[in-house]
Amino acid sequence: MQRNCLLYIDPGTGSMLFSVLLGIFMAALFAFRKAWIKIKSLVLGGRVEKINKDKIPVVIFTDSKRYWTIFHPICDELDRRGIRTEYWTESEDDPAFGSEKDYKNITCRYIGNLNKAITKLNIMNAYICLSTTPGLEVYQWKKSKNTDLYIHIWHSVSSGLLYRMFGTDWYDVLMLPGDFIEENLRKLEKMRHMPPKIMLKTGLPYFDVMAQKVGSMTFDRADTTTVLVAPTWGVNSLFNQLGDELLDRLIATGYNIIVRPHPQSYTAEADLIDRLKRKYPENDHFHWNADNDNLSVLGSSDIMISDHSAVVYDYAIIFDKPVIYSLVEFVKDPYDAWFIDEDPRIITILPEMAHELKKEDLSDIKKIIDEALADTEKARGRAYAREHFWYNHGEGANKCVDYIEETLKDLQDRSRSLPEEEKAG
Repeated sequence: MQRNCLLYIDPGTGSMLFSVLLGIFMAALFAFRKAWIKIKSLVLGGRVEKINKDKIPVVIFTDSKRYWTIFHPICDELDRRGIRTEYWTESEDDPAFGSEKDYKNITCRYIGNLNKAITKLNIMNAYICLSTTPGLEVYQWKKSKNTDLYIHIWHSVSSGLLYRMFGTDWYDVLMLPGDFIEENLRKLEKMRHMPPKIMLKTGLPYFDVMAQKVGSMTFDRADTTTVLVAPTWGVNSLFNQLGDELLDRLIATGYNIIVRPHPQSYTAEADLIDRLKRKYPENDHFHWNADNDNLSVLGSSDIMISDHSAVVYDYAIIFDKPVIYSLVEFVKDPYDAWFIDEDPRIITILPEMAHELKKEDLSDIKKIIDEALADTEKARGRAYAREHFWYNHGEGANKCVDYIEETLKDLQDRSRSLPEEEKAG
C-alpha cells in the first residue's frame, strides 16, 4: 500500500510535469531542426526552399465548433481570393467539415484536443495564424518559431478587458469589432510595457451574416410572451448571482420561458446545469435550449434576460429587441478589467439600452418584463451600440481578408529575399 502511494501523482502536479517535459521536448526539437537545416544548407549549397514551400500561407485555429459562425464568412472570402488556408479545429464534428466540399483553397483538419492540439500548434509552420482563442503565450499554447504573425479576431461584441488576464497581450494584430476597445487595450500595453500591437477596426463578419439571415427568415411566435434567459458563465452569471429564485419567479409569470445556458457552462459548471435541469424539467411553457445556431431561439423570443453576456448585443443590435440585465455584483478579479479603474464601455452602456433587474426586485419581475416590452426609449441606446460596436456593416470579412492578403504578400516577399541562413533560423 505504501509503495502505491509513493507512485501517485496528483492531476495538478501531473499537468505541471507534462508542461515541463513538453517544453524540454520542444526546445530539443527546435534545436535539432535548426542544426539539421544548417547542415543541409552547407551540404546542398544553401538550398532550403522546401522550408518555405511547406509553409502554410494561413492557418485558422479554433478551440470549438461554435466559432465556425465567426470564420465561415472569412473562409468564404479567403477561398474566393485563392488564398490557401488550413482550418485547424479541436472539434471532430466541426461544421467546417460539411462546408469543406464547397472550397478549393480551404483544407479542414481535426488536430485533436488539449495536449495533442497544443503540441501541433507549438510547432506550426505558417505565415499567418488567425484565431479567436485568447491566452496565447499565457498557458501551454506558445508562439511557434516558424509562424510569422498571430492575429486575434473577436468572436462577439465583447471588451478585451473581459478576457481572462493577459488574454491578447502576445498577439501581433487585433481585429476589433468597433471603436470601444482600443483605448483601454492601449492602457494595458503601456502598463505592462508591451510593444504596441496593430489594432484594426474590421467589424464582425458573423454579424454581417447574421443580419443577412435574419432579414430573410421567419420565426415561430407563441401566443403568449416568450422570455429567453441567456446568461454568461462563471461567478458573474445570472445563475450564480440570482440562483434558483430567478427561475421560480419567471415560471410564476405564466409566460413561456426558454433557458439557454452559455456553452461553456456545460463543461465549466456542469454540476450547476445538471442540478437546474433536474429541478426545472421541460414542459409546455418551460424549455432548455442548446442549439449550435442560436438564431431561431433569438428570433422566436420577445425579450431577453441576461447579465454581461455578449449575446445581449447580438439580441439588441441585430434583432433590436428589449433586454433586461442583472449585474448584482460584477467581479473583475479574473479579467483584464481588474487593471483598469473604469468599467468597460459594454458594461456602462447597459443602462442606456436595457432595463436593470436588481435582486430585491425579483418579486416584481413580471411588471419589469411588461414595462420593458412597452418601452421605446431604450431603442436609442440600441442604435448607439449598433453604430459604435459594429463597424463596416456587410464588409467585415472583406476588411479582414484585405489585411491578411496584403500582409501575406509582404511576408512571402520578405521570405524570398532573405539570405538562406536567416530562413533556416
